[in-house]
Amino acid sequence: MKNYKSYILLLLVLFIFSCDKNNIELTCCDFEISYEKEYGIESNWSSVGIYNQRSRKEECAEGGWITFKEDGTFEGSSSCNGMGGKYEISGSNNIILSDYSQTLRLCVGNESEYWEGKFLGELLKSDWFEIEGNKLIMHTSGQTKLVFIAFEDL
Repeated sequence: MKNYKSYILLLLVLFIFSCDKNNIELTCCDFEISYEKEYGIESNWSSVGIYNQRSRKEECAEGGWITFKEDGTFEGSSSCNGMGGKYEISGSNNIILSDYSQTLRLCVGNESEYWEGKFLGELLKSDWFEIEGNKLIMHTSGQTKLVFIAFEDL
């Protein structure tokens, strides 16, 4: 019995130390990172989820999307309302979203209402981004990350 408890303790310690605390693979989302094509910020991105580093809470979302255009504008949807505005890149990966506007559809009684506030609120706080293969991660100063996957056409 004593060896059994030691074995369990050893497995628990190994599990804890093997976790990468900076890894943001959203376990509840089904997607793969592809390196077959290089993507820049000027692409079409489908929302996959939100990860809060402080609370280590992940939430997966589908239906939202954003497209960054070469002319410095963006457009998209939070799954209920459309949105758009301007963006500016400074340095290699700092981003500022400005002149934001959105449609005013009423999104009540389903998950769209929740994601409307969550997605748009965090998106507008984005300070910088990184692209890994076909994955875009928008970072906020509040330690939240919005995760997107590239898609070819809307």
